[in-house]
Amino acid sequence: MSKSSLTANGAYKFDPNTQRLALDVIRKTGNRQAACDAVGINLSTFGRHLKKDPTFRECYIEAKAAFVYHLEDLALKLAEGTVHTKPGPGGVMYDEVKHHPTVLLHLLKVNDREKHGDKKETTVNHNHTQQIGIDQLTKEQRDQLQAIVLSQLEPANEIDVQISEAKPVDDTPADPLP
Repeated sequence: MSKSSLTANGAYKFDPNTQRLALDVIRKTGNRQAACDAVGINLSTFGRHLKKDPTFRECYIEAKAAFVYHLEDLALKLAEGTVHTKPGPGGVMYDEVKHHPTVLLHLLKVNDREKHGDKKETTVNHNHTQQIGIDQLTKEQRDQLQAIVLSQLEPANEIDVQISEAKPVDDTPADPLP
């Protein structure tokens, strides 16, 4: 931790120079914790600055994108193959190209999911039945309910609903079971 990251009262100061250093670490590692460790702050301070400082957030997004680009470049080089020099018969050295099919397959999936991605099919059926005791609603509540139902039936704008006066509810408690 650098002494410049501490204020006079001992609290951490995440000033623009310290932020730049943290973002450099993000560009190289892609790791927030490593960036925080490098400048002597904790993850919550880092997160708080991401939320409240749009410039810092934009710089963070760019640093993270630079790290991802670096990883993609490495993956592409691995997929193209790496050269390994090996000894052959009679001590003659020769180059052998070793391909990395797992990396190649991953790059294909990422760049063309439709053709090379994992095929997944999902079917969702959802039925929901709810019974509403309309007879317990007031006239005003029934009118509101009718307006809501009618608003959901566009474009037909028709519904067969009969609204009658509310019926009295029997409030007597049920007999307990023997």
